[in-house]
Amino acid sequence: MLAAGSVPNIESPIHLGLTPVVDPIAAPRLGEHTKEVLRKTLGYDDARIAALMQAGAFGTVAMAEVS
Repeated sequence: MLAAGSVPNIESPIHLGLTPVVDPIAAPRLGEHTKEVLRKTLGYDDARIAALMQAGAFGTVAMAEVS
């Protein structure tokens, strides 16, 4: 599994009294939610996702690493 590691953030000089401060979170990794989207949004079953993976529809990153 590949990760970007630490990404520095600069604290905003603007502080809004009614807006709570939250720690930044990293963006999803490429392909991290692919299976979830295919299942929940498009209604694909495991067999159809496996067929797409076998055909190379998700690029060279193995889906087992990003599922």
